[in-house]
Amino acid sequence: MKIVLILFVVAFCYASTTDEEWKAYKAKFNKNYPNPAIDEMRKLIFLHNKALVEEHNRLYDEGLKSFKLAVNKFADMTKEEMEDYHGFIGDKIIPKDPVV
Repeated sequence: MKIVLILFVVAFCYASTTDEEWKAYKAKFNKNYPNPAIDEMRKLIFLHNKALVEEHNRLYDEGLKSFKLAVNKFADMTKEEMEDYHGFIGDKIIPKDPVV
């Protein structure tokens, strides 16, 4: 029973921390979402991207990366959304006019 209680407390503290981080992120970058479902989706994307930043910076601290990353205004966007925002073409080939 004690283990269940301890796990519950740890989970609650983690949820509180992530909720506070999410609220702070939204306040800092003036983010507002049209409904709770989209807010939750963006929160999950933010947490995923934040974890990527933290992992990259851990590798930087170990000398395995040459630069650090930080959470910025794009942290609530998917990789595809960021690529579209920045005009990344990638494998989208623009056909050329045939040569006659």
